[in-house]
Amino acid sequence: MAANIESEEATTINDVISAAKTREKYKPIEVNKQIEPETDLGNLLIADINLFERKNFKKEKDEILKKVARDNTQFLFNAIWKLPIEKSEHVVLVKLPEASTVLPREKPIPKPKPLTKWQEFAKRKGIRKQKRGRKLWDETSQTWKPRWGFKRANDNTNEWLIEVPGNADPYEDQFLKREQEKKERVAKNDFQRLKNIGRSQKKGSELTPTQKPTRNQVKATINAARVSNASMGKFTPKLQNETQPKKSGKKRK
Repeated sequence: MAANIESEEATTINDVISAAKTREKYKPIEVNKQIEPETDLGNLLIADINLFERKNFKKEKDEILKKVARDNTQFLFNAIWKLPIEKSEHVVLVKLPEASTVLPREKPIPKPKPLTKWQEFAKRKGIRKQKRGRKLWDETSQTWKPRWGFKRANDNTNEWLIEVPGNADPYEDQFLKREQEKKERVAKNDFQRLKNIGRSQKKGSELTPTQKPTRNQVKATINAARVSNASMGKFTPKLQNETQPKKSGKKRK
């Protein structure tokens, strides 16, 4: 009988120890605080204003901070799981609400880019941009071909015969004329692109420096330019009535 009692007591002690280890490994999901933390679920932010105990905080600083971080994280996740849940392809999703904390921007809001000449003209005339399709019907092959690029539709560069217009010179090379016109169009488009880039760049200061350099500053600039070559000014020709510059270096013994 005594052996049975001892075995039951040992089993109870082992159960208590294992339960304590389980509680230590798996923390409870319920978090109790004196002052309930404020949460901003839109930014996944939690603000805990509960105070620490000063006596224990100095001795067990790391453990207390870990416990507070764990509890606040659990509190934040508890609030997240109270939101509406959606399931999509074996994935659980939670739709966050709008953020209540307004965070400042690191940089100012970018200014709108200036319109190009074509955009200004289209806005003034009320022209709306319509997206054209990538395919175009080719009358020669009776098939759909790309509108631009290699093997494009209605490509006239492969024609072996060009009809001479009635008002053109009959001895003019129409193939050469077509190539020149294409080069001019490409150059014009490139020039317009560079002009648009220049218009979009920030304008610098148009003021020129008005302060004139002093005589000593001019001399220092001339002397620096004189010795700025491979021979350190040894073979630099001298100008008329030019004084010998003073050597700034010290002679070593």
